[in-house]
Amino acid sequence: MGQSGLRKLPLEVREMVYEQVFEGDFFDTSLVPLHICREMKDEAYETLRRMYKKIVIQSTNKSWKAWAALDPAECQALVQRIGTVPPHLVTNRLSVQLQQECSLLLDLSKPGYTSITEADFATRTRQLIAAVHPCDVELSVNFTFHAMGVYSTTTSYHNAKCTYLFTVCSRDEPMDSRACEQMLVKVSLLDKTRAQKAVDDAFAEKRRQFEVHRTHRVCFVRASGIDKGALEALAVAHRKMNDMVALL
Repeated sequence: MGQSGLRKLPLEVREMVYEQVFEGDFFDTSLVPLHICREMKDEAYETLRRMYKKIVIQSTNKSWKAWAALDPAECQALVQRIGTVPPHLVTNRLSVQLQQECSLLLDLSKPGYTSITEADFATRTRQLIAAVHPCDVELSVNFTFHAMGVYSTTTSYHNAKCTYLFTVCSRDEPMDSRACEQMLVKVSLLDKTRAQKAVDDAFAEKRRQFEVHRTHRVCFVRASGIDKGALEALAVAHRKMNDMVALL
């Protein structure tokens, strides 16, 4: 680093700079600090080594079912891509996250909504886990389970830029429009017991959030259909996640 301005900063500040550079999807991360000089490489690598990084993959499978998995060609392409990463950067802190959208509000009469079978899900998931070892594999499912109006009004939790979001009820357990209509469930696929607990905990917490609004005499969360819509749909989503965990 020589006499650069970065060298004049305290180490803890330089580490914050490296963290900013290394944020985001692993393949979109700039590795420039690892190629400047030996001193910067050592510092930056230590920062990267402590960080948990994800390779984010968005599934193209769109269905009312939550089954999502890479097909053999996609899995091979991912393995080849990981193969381009220097071996010392592929650690147990690098994970593959498969993102899937599952809407319980889809009109199944429309064409184009397909799903893989349970057997395909189990086989392909096991193949992915084996192919990217020792990386963790995380399944991230965004459920759209409720609509406060005719249609769901918000974008997926997988979309960091949600342009239309409003507070539905600000009392006790504040809920915005996305929290009323969607929930995100993330589970590691390497440990079935922990995955099942994560699923159960996530849905228990979501039900608890809705139950708080049941006590409000005037509340749009309650008026939007907690009993007839949201809680019943949550039970369906919970069963879908349980089915997937059972197949791991």
